[in-house]
Amino acid sequence: MLYLLETELKETKPVFISLNSIFGVGKYYSLTFCKKLGFSKNFKVSELTEKQKLNLARLIESSKLYINSELKRFLIKKKKI
Repeated sequence: MLYLLETELKETKPVFISLNSIFGVGKYYSLTFCKKLGFSKNFKVSELTEKQKLNLARLIESSKLYINSELKRFLIKKKKI
């Protein structure tokens, strides 16, 4: 199992599909991240090298998306207003 940004990614699934399990990353951003890193849609999580994992995490963090607990806090705060 691979844990990336507070989320467990299943190693048997393609990266494109697994990224959708990160709260706040949908199909559009999942596909965009894979294209930027040169991954095909069928590239599996188990095939990622340590460098590719690091590059993927950095790309997602630098995208300025609200993800996981950060997104949940934002949505709760927005609801209270």
